[in-house]
Amino acid sequence: MRAQSRQDLHNNGQEQTGSIDFSEMDAMDLPPRSVVRKQREAEKKQKKIEAEEEEPNQETVQFPLVRLFLLLFFMLVITVITYPMWSEFFAG
Repeated sequence: MRAQSRQDLHNNGQEQTGSIDFSEMDAMDLPPRSVVRKQREAEKKQKKIEAEEEEPNQETVQFPLVRLFLLLFFMLVITVITYPMWSEFFAG
């Protein structure tokens, strides 16, 4: 009787907090992982297609800007590395 009252208290606590009792769930009721993965991949592809339909040229705008920043970064690195040679060249 004492164990039963604990179980009742435990069940009442779950109903109040909204937690799930995983001991009653059966893993055999779940679909195979391969099916779940295929569904997720299909959903991702669908979202990607929808996003491309809304804004098809969004990615093409970003690449030239990235290339410009990379070019400027490499020019800065080369300038910093060759600074002693330039200072000697212009000092005469």
